[in-house]
Amino acid sequence: MSPPFARTSAFVFEGGPTGGPLGRAVARVRERLALDRVLALRQAGAGEVAVVSDRPELLAAAGRLGAHAYPAPPPFDWGATLRRIALDLARRDPEAWLLYVGGGAGGLLGPAGWSRLLAFLGDPKAVWQNNAQSPDIVAFCPAALPPEAFAPEVPWPASDNALGYFLSGFGLSRALWPNEPALNFDVDTPAEVGLLAWLAAHAGEGLAGVLTPAVRRELARAPWAAELARRFERVADAIARGGELLLAGRVSPTAVVRLNERWPCRVRVVSEERGMKALGRVERGLVRSLLGAVADRLGPRELASLLASLADAALVDTRVILAHWRVREPEEARFSADLGRTEGVRDPRLGELAAALWSQPALVMGGHTLVYGGVWTLSEALYAARGPVERATGRIRRSVNECQPGNG
Repeated sequence: MSPPFARTSAFVFEGGPTGGPLGRAVARVRERLALDRVLALRQAGAGEVAVVSDRPELLAAAGRLGAHAYPAPPPFDWGATLRRIALDLARRDPEAWLLYVGGGAGGLLGPAGWSRLLAFLGDPKAVWQNNAQSPDIVAFCPAALPPEAFAPEVPWPASDNALGYFLSGFGLSRALWPNEPALNFDVDTPAEVGLLAWLAAHAGEGLAGVLTPAVRRELARAPWAAELARRFERVADAIARGGELLLAGRVSPTAVVRLNERWPCRVRVVSEERGMKALGRVERGLVRSLLGAVADRLGPRELASLLASLADAALVDTRVILAHWRVREPEEARFSADLGRTEGVRDPRLGELAAALWSQPALVMGGHTLVYGGVWTLSEALYAARGPVERATGRIRRSVNECQPGNG
């Protein structure tokens, strides 16, 4: 008997312009992860696996692995492409499910992890998501959508951020897969590449075991990834020894809860503007950031000094601050800023902020994944890598410190 998810067609999307050298380096890592997901999804039991891209080399590589190569002509139109795929699948097989996977999403999920996700697919009126507000792994039954969803005058979302809301608007009920770090880890910025480099240095430990030699080679080609890995090592040390960790931006409460369950560190949280893309707040200029307001009052350098005085290590989702400033820098400039570089950065505030934050050696800049799936992945991999004695030592150290006079 076929498994219940045999009639699932999986489509891994990876396309669009890659910008300069930093963008291309991140894209190469995403592409290698996408090809690994082809193999994992086939082993998991997906009935059809396709790679959707406007990059001929990636499509050719996917074809060599036995995947269907689905060309999307440039300029890459995400919404129109997904609409076309969904409509075709609904006509071919009214009972089939469509599993959408973003280019950098789910790269740490192995075959068993994908099998667990596919096993949930049953009720065709449900849309399964890995994230309540901005999903990048989504499963739905296209034939369950009403005909008006495919009407020519109805535009599909421009990116996956709003896909869940869009499908719910046509009568599908939202369902969330059981949460785990690998399900929320998306390689979207240099920060995630740096975290993968940190994981690669802990080969075979925890989540690092799923990184293939091909992915590791791409990590080695990005010289800046090693510096980010060193920063993550400082963050990991603060977590494990019971230090102060600051998380700022679109921080998930789930990640904070998991940190508190695993480690003796104390976590300072500035969580703001979750779902800002999916809800259209960026486009409408509605984003307001506490850190952005502090930078407005004190200046970026003083903000960096303030953060350093509050914690031993920090992970900062700077995209919320940029949206607060209504700064629309291209991808390459944002990636440069993540690495403390100011070349190519047009907005002087972003340049000053990047330089100031990068001057703190235990601070990492990035986007949403950094303060959700990223920190959660770091925590779990660190937990697997350190033995019971090391974990207990950190807890004892924190307990002793908290008993000192003046520690409240």
